[in-house]
Amino acid sequence: MDTLRRHGLDRGDAPVFVQSFEAANLRQLHTQFKLRTPKVFLTGVAGGPFNDPTSYADYLTPAGLAELSGFLRGLGPDKNQIIPRLPNGTLGTPSALVANAHAAGLVLHPYTFRAENQFLPADYAVGADPNAYGRAIDEQITFLQAGIDGLFTDQADIGVLSRSLA
Repeated sequence: MDTLRRHGLDRGDAPVFVQSFEAANLRQLHTQFKLRTPKVFLTGVAGGPFNDPTSYADYLTPAGLAELSGFLRGLGPDKNQIIPRLPNGTLGTPSALVANAHAAGLVLHPYTFRAENQFLPADYAVGADPNAYGRAIDEQITFLQAGIDGLFTDQADIGVLSRSLA
């Protein structure tokens, strides 16, 4: 917080995000320490934050999102929480998370988009080499068209290109 404040980044329009997999510390930064820097709650497909009885799934209900919107700017969910994969590894139907989060006033930046086949949905892989690049641009465009506001990616150039094509 001292570094953010020293550099003039303790403001709502700062070009940085404070992120955590724990809602409690983000809430504390907001309420106790009055940190105005945008805060993002990272979530996983299973489990929940450390030492917190509320699961990630419960936080992502409409009621949970409404609570989070009181101290967060956005969510960084696992990308499979936006568009789950089917048992055969292909992309399924988008969940209601984008609409529900937007209704609560939150932005979504899912993680982590990677270009290698081993990380892509089966229907976006190209060839049999797990380390070869597949159709990462197409995957990212699919997620952008589902309404996400940004994304975490290991290949920023692919993310920028995908955004320009979505």
